[in-house]
Amino acid sequence: MVLDWATLGAGPPGADLAALALSTFTDPVEDFLTGADGRLRRADVELGYRATLALTGAGRVHWMLSRGTPLPDGYEEFVLSRAP
Repeated sequence: MVLDWATLGAGPPGADLAALALSTFTDPVEDFLTGADGRLRRADVELGYRATLALTGAGRVHWMLSRGTPLPDGYEEFVLSRAP
C-alpha cells in the first residue's frame, strides 16, 4: 500500500504510474522498479499499474467520445495494449 498525497488516499503500487503513462504515452514501470530497488514486488506494481491504466484510460476515452473530442493519436491503442 502506498499513500497518495495528491488525494490523501491509499492505492495500489503503480497506480500513479498509470496517470503518468496516460499523459506521456510512455511506460514508466521499469524505471520505477529500478528506483524502488527491490522494495516493491514487480507483480504488485504491474497489477496496480495495468488495472488503473485500463480503468482510467477507458473512462477518459468514454469522456472524450461522449463530448465529441477526438482521441489523441495512438491513445486507444496505448490503453488497450497495457490492459491486464
